[in-house]
Amino acid sequence: MSANLSIDGDDERPYNPPPTDPNTLAQLREHIDCLKTEADVAEFCSVMLARRTPLPNELRGSAYVKILLGPMGNEYVLNREPSAEEFQKKAVRAEKESPDTEQVRLDVVRTRAKLRHFQSENIRTAMVRLLCMFCLRERVEYLQGMNELLAPFMLVPTVGGRPRSVYFLMRSFVRRKLPFVLCARSSKSSETAGAGLGNGVGSTSSTQFGSSPPPPHTQQALGETADPFGGIRLCFQALTALLLYHDPQLAVYLKANYITCDFFAMSWFITAFSRSLHLELVYALWDCMVLDSRPCGLLFFALAVLTSRRDMLLSTSSAMLPETVTALRPTTADEVIKMWHLGAKMRDTCTPASFTTAMSNGIFDSFDPMQLVPVFSNPLACAVGCVVSAASDLKRTQRVEINAAEEKSGEQSSAQRALPLFVLDCRTRDEYDSGHFPRGAFVRLDAVRALSNPHFQQQQPQQAQQPQQELQHQGGKRGSAAAADSGGKQPFPAGRKLPHISSDPRFGRNNVNNRTAASPRGAVRTSGLMMSTQEHQRGGADQAQSGVGMKSPEDELGAAMELIRPLEGRVQLCLCGSGEISEDSTDVAQLCNHLVNRLHVRYVSILHDGFHSMLREHTSSKARGGAGDFELGAYKEHSYRAARAKRRLESGGQSAIGAKITARLEVARAGAGAGSNAWTNLFDRNQVAVSRLKNALTTMSISVQTRLSAGGGSSGGTGRGTTPGGAAGSGGSRQHSDLAASDS
Repeated sequence: MSANLSIDGDDERPYNPPPTDPNTLAQLREHIDCLKTEADVAEFCSVMLARRTPLPNELRGSAYVKILLGPMGNEYVLNREPSAEEFQKKAVRAEKESPDTEQVRLDVVRTRAKLRHFQSENIRTAMVRLLCMFCLRERVEYLQGMNELLAPFMLVPTVGGRPRSVYFLMRSFVRRKLPFVLCARSSKSSETAGAGLGNGVGSTSSTQFGSSPPPPHTQQALGETADPFGGIRLCFQALTALLLYHDPQLAVYLKANYITCDFFAMSWFITAFSRSLHLELVYALWDCMVLDSRPCGLLFFALAVLTSRRDMLLSTSSAMLPETVTALRPTTADEVIKMWHLGAKMRDTCTPASFTTAMSNGIFDSFDPMQLVPVFSNPLACAVGCVVSAASDLKRTQRVEINAAEEKSGEQSSAQRALPLFVLDCRTRDEYDSGHFPRGAFVRLDAVRALSNPHFQQQQPQQAQQPQQELQHQGGKRGSAAAADSGGKQPFPAGRKLPHISSDPRFGRNNVNNRTAASPRGAVRTSGLMMSTQEHQRGGADQAQSGVGMKSPEDELGAAMELIRPLEGRVQLCLCGSGEISEDSTDVAQLCNHLVNRLHVRYVSILHDGFHSMLREHTSSKARGGAGDFELGAYKEHSYRAARAKRRLESGGQSAIGAKITARLEVARAGAGAGSNAWTNLFDRNQVAVSRLKNALTTMSISVQTRLSAGGGSSGGTGRGTTPGGAAGSGGSRQHSDLAASDS
């Protein structure tokens, strides 16, 4: 891939496309005229996309009408606007009523100002009226850059001279390919603004596009007074996550230099690169967007623009990096098409299908932010910035949908498939042994978990703890050894503590409308979870680094890297936790943060909802009767329930005593069920007795706490309940401690 850069987006060389071969032109014209059904249009798009050449300029208008407006595109326009005079009157009225007319006029004057065609006063007036009508009919606020979306359609042969066709082509293109531009309903205009302009003004309903309706843009998604750039910021979040997934080294480098997507990609998404490229390249890109029906094409094209220049960007100094990034763009039509197919390959072979589907349904093919909740509201993923995968991605039957025409042309092998997902199970050993995904491996993270869970540290045997100086010395040796094993990248500096990640799920919400979320510092601030560049000092944490038979965090992370190294770049790594945020923040987030932000391992994602989602998929697969659709290895319900209850008890310092009692009873029931039918029947047949026992124990614990509190505040019992030397206080304290720690 060439590393040439176009210096300025205002490169307005005269657009004089070379004439197409007459025989080829005649064949394509006949083919386009024969497109009568949606199936014909789909086949035509597939064939033209596989040719990897732009559409002939002489036939671009006819092809766009058939694809964007339907096989009966010309009839579609006439049915909605039968009279050119009436359409002109509505456009003049829209110019007068629009609250953004002045801003539109200023932008139109600057649109492709060096091209003679756009210097005409008639063309500028027509553009102002069409843009005002578009915003009023769609009930959206005008965004600077919409003028660049209209300009290429004004030059398309057989269309540019017909304002009605230009208007409907632009509207269909934006609705189908850029629905995030329409996310903000206009708060300036009233309900009656644009009344009488026709075609759905004053309502959010859209008319069918021939036999194929456009993807809906949801008015209620962000509300009537939504941030007009809310959809664009969602695009930034998606691009940031994908860059960290596909090229973490480049993503971390840009982040370290405070280069964020809102700095260089604003015009990429608002104008679909029209502002940045010469018209010849714009048409080459838009041809791909129109012909390719696969999801999120523009998003992955932007990703390909960045990753194809990674070597140049990584070698650029911090002082020159901002200028270099903003100047990134392809310079030839062939390069545009290569980048488009490179992005398609990254989407089809290296990206979780569930993430692509969420981006498609939520941003790029329709605008419904509720589809993004599992992706952008996952606290762990928001903290690390990584991609979220789903249990459905693990199905054995998943394949890449390869374009049939590309198979015939030999451009892609029919055997090409998506990289398989390999699960790294970050749960405890007991949880793993009670059920796991077959295509995966267990990763021991007990020491990592211990450092992140103060209550677990208190449960370590005192005789197993070593002096602070000795631990730091050993930690330095282990850190050096792990660094040597990982190619010189030391997992943790010698004598340092493991960075802590907060387990509070309230801080995991990432406000998509918060502008600071796009910056490196803002991402950490909004998530509330500490990144690897900030080492959180925790007093006494080193005391639990090592125990009898327990590895250090450096050893565990080094062993995890040794496990991953043969698979790096050959599989997609999916980190699976228990599904509880408070637990996953102590192991899954730590490992993901270490792999992605420190060691720059590619294709790392976090499984949404952890093993809980696997269980749901396993249950639904069995209900559908598909035994081979999704299976779990060695899954035993009783053992799994016992392992889960045991882990809840180990982290019980963060739980209420009633939850501890319930967990202990669950351990007893699950353990009994695994070994004796009699004990199982005892628990199953005496649910009332078990419930009464739990209530009695809970009541007793509350009364103990009440007496301790009363004893501590009474005048005659100073020090009771708080001083170990007091008899009553000592007894009450022991009783409370025995109740909380008993395993019987």
